[in-house]
Amino acid sequence: MSEKSFWQFSLAAYSVVGVDRLLLRLQDEFGADINMLLFCYWLGLDRKTPTPEYWLELQSLTDQWRKESILPLRALRRFLKQQPGVTDFRRNIQAMEVEAERLQQKMMEDFSASNGITAYDGDPVDASWHNLQTYFASLQTIDWVLVIDVNKKLHQLMSLPR
Repeated sequence: MSEKSFWQFSLAAYSVVGVDRLLLRLQDEFGADINMLLFCYWLGLDRKTPTPEYWLELQSLTDQWRKESILPLRALRRFLKQQPGVTDFRRNIQAMEVEAERLQQKMMEDFSASNGITAYDGDPVDASWHNLQTYFASLQTIDWVLVIDVNKKLHQLMSLPR
């Protein structure tokens, strides 16, 4: 796998101008999992293209974690944003949410290390696009125009040092 951990890659990806807004839009409007979106690219950088069954198994592994930890923390953090006098408490919840995201990514990275993934002969950008299409096909609620926009923006990730 990449020399850079999935978490390190994700932090670098989020620093690319505009990526955060696009990812949050896919999350909030279409129910996409940002960790899955970034994972598509992280694997693609290593020319890895998992099967649709792999993606389903990975989603099954992480769905309960997201539903029981990340999503409630996110909902609480967003609720607290509207409440006066709870800034420090909200920051603590946000730190917990970020840690829950990191732990999900660790699960995903460990899963990829212990499950065979097919090597892709082509370009890492093509591998990432293939992964993204496979993941989005499993959602069935995605606006493909937005997907194309996200893909164009996230191509900047391919130039990030590994």
